[in-house]
Amino acid sequence: MPNSKRVLVFSSDPILAKTRAGLVQAAGFRSEVVTSRDSALRLLQAERFDLVLLGREPTNLDHELEQKIREIRPETMTLKIQPTYSRDEESASRNTDPNPSRVVSALRELLGDHSPAPFH
Repeated sequence: MPNSKRVLVFSSDPILAKTRAGLVQAAGFRSEVVTSRDSALRLLQAERFDLVLLGREPTNLDHELEQKIREIRPETMTLKIQPTYSRDEESASRNTDPNPSRVVSALRELLGDHSPAPFH
């Protein structure tokens, strides 16, 4: 049974969004998928999420989206899938690489579940 914590999964690529939602569910959390910036922002205004999972967008849109998330829900953490790790304490953001076990581990670390990742 999934944890009660909710993750909003955003990617403009529907296949990546669905795949990432599967990782969220494998980590034991509930997910909601959106594939447009506008849909993500509308949903964040209407509902509370514990974390937003973002992929790398090819333009500056991901940075703008993160800023909008901070304006709407400053308490909501973000996790960006990037080729390198880093943590931005000011914005409560964290980056992880696309390796599925690392994504699951980062989700569990940020949301407080320290079970081992199901992938190797």
